[in-house]
Amino acid sequence: MKVKNSIFVLLLVISQFPAWGQIGIGTSTPEGLLDISMAQGFVYPRIELVNTATATITTPDGNPPVIGTMIYNTKNSGTDATAVYPGLYQWNGTQWVAKFDKKDNKIYI
Repeated sequence: MKVKNSIFVLLLVISQFPAWGQIGIGTSTPEGLLDISMAQGFVYPRIELVNTATATITTPDGNPPVIGTMIYNTKNSGTDATAVYPGLYQWNGTQWVAKFDKKDNKIYI
């Protein structure tokens, strides 16, 4: 009986190795970790930032955002060096960093 249990556990462990964590949206054969094959675009989470130094959002478990989190800020806010304007921002662990320059109230990509 012990041998049967050992063989069963071994087969169970081995059968898990070929499983891949690829996700396909609009495709049944994903070619990467996340493969989105649709005619629509991707929409970033829309957030109203207060300034670049305030995290504003949290993860589901209440922690600050993970480094690399991308959002779309929807409003102008803050002053001087911490001011924010509508556009894409990335969290670097201590502040939000604008991904594009703003010149004369226009966002340049």
